[in-house]
Amino acid sequence: MGTEKSAEAIAADCEGGEGPNLLWQGAVGKTRWLWTCSKARGISLEAVVQELNSYLTGWVTYFRYAECKTHLHRLDRWIRHQLRCVQLKQRKRSKPIADFLQSLGVLERLAWLLALSGKGWWRMANSPQASAAMTIAWFKEQGAREPG
Repeated sequence: MGTEKSAEAIAADCEGGEGPNLLWQGAVGKTRWLWTCSKARGISLEAVVQELNSYLTGWVTYFRYAECKTHLHRLDRWIRHQLRCVQLKQRKRSKPIADFLQSLGVLERLAWLLALSGKGWWRMANSPQASAAMTIAWFKEQGAREPG
């Protein structure tokens, strides 16, 4: 048997609890996702979304044969978290972060509470304010596709 897995092998792995290993532990896949979503690349969100869409289409097609819905939803949540992190990091300072969140409908007090929190980018991206501002609908407007 070659290096590629058959649809039956993928299904067996996902049903047997090995799905996350296939999605997350694959060195090539995770490295590619981390590079695409890298906060230090200095490219626009549209460019990141375009790269992710082209790459994820192949992954979703590969895993569609298996019963991996929950794993694909986890992947979707993780990617949105990464994209929120990219957006906040690209704003760099408190004032642009607060202005950005306010432009997306977050109350001024809550936007400034997050912008001045001093927490890391990853933790700020997981905050209620960031989630309320950058919703699934907002990501769809930016061109992001759901892997599921």
